[in-house]
Amino acid sequence: MTSLQQLYSTAKAQWEKFQTSQTPIFFVGAATCGRAAGATEVLQVLRDRIEQDKLKVQVVEVGCLGPCSFEPLVIVHKSGLPRVCYANVGPDRAIAILENYVLGNDPCAQWALGKMVPGKLDGIEDFSAHPMMRRQVRNILRNCGLIDPENVSHYLARDGYRGFLKALEIGPEKTLEQVKASDCEAEAGPGFRRAQMAVLRDAPARRST
Repeated sequence: MTSLQQLYSTAKAQWEKFQTSQTPIFFVGAATCGRAAGATEVLQVLRDRIEQDKLKVQVVEVGCLGPCSFEPLVIVHKSGLPRVCYANVGPDRAIAILENYVLGNDPCAQWALGKMVPGKLDGIEDFSAHPMMRRQVRNILRNCGLIDPENVSHYLARDGYRGFLKALEIGPEKTLEQVKASDCEAEAGPGFRRAQMAVLRDAPARRST
């Protein structure tokens, strides 16, 4: 096994442990939209309460999940139950979710946008069934709001850099052929993305001294 393969293997093992953690986890959307709506205050009040009461609860900052109008968004992981995404979570609501759901048995369905994975939780539908999400197929943005963007192991565990590594393996010409055969340049106009990449391919390398 190469050192790179070992990195991927270790990252996946860490991710699996993280996904099945017995410790409750708050995933707080802390991108620009979340912070503008008050995510910084939510993070602070949760951390203060956890430290004050010496609770075994983890807080993780994540990126934007997508529906910015519902920020601050908070996803709660509780062992044995599907993760739940909550909308418009201010400091008071965050503490209520901590007390009533994480430390209790009330999932606070009145604030829930939906479950992040299939599973039964009274009064809460699947997040993927929400009108904004139901027709989306996420490829590039599939990690947003779900991983810690400052933890490279999370990204590797979700096959981060695989596309880049494949491009290095097959070379520039075959990479351009695959872009041509795909639909990823449709939004920019036929041939536009491929032309951009061709310019980069043909640009002379510069070495700094």
